[in-house]
Amino acid sequence: MASSSVPYIYIDDSEDEEPIVPAPPSSPSSPPPPIPSPPPYESQELWDAIERQDNLVHLVHDMRDEMINLIGRLEESENREEILAGRVEALEDLVASENEEQDEDEEEEPAPVAESDPESTIEDD
Repeated sequence: MASSSVPYIYIDDSEDEEPIVPAPPSSPSSPPPPIPSPPPYESQELWDAIERQDNLVHLVHDMRDEMINLIGRLEESENREEILAGRVEALEDLVASENEEQDEDEEEEPAPVAESDPESTIEDD
């Protein structure tokens, strides 16, 4: 099914027109009656409608381009989010492993013992 990109526009202004009186029968020697041209306002309305439609087509295309742009930016943002999330996770792992190493180092070092001189004693009076 093929569809036209330009819709058919029908303007009914029959209320504004004067009734058309049929022309008298023409004889073979007389020229046909002239075809009346449309009133100027009908032409202007048609041109205005065509111009509005053209503006709408441009607006739709601009909106489509903007949506494509925004989708691209969103995808880039999501990629950056994934990269940053990976970096945060790596930093958390690094901090956790450094904390574990620090805890292990503290466990290996003996606690400082208070040195006492065996010869010194506290004498009671």
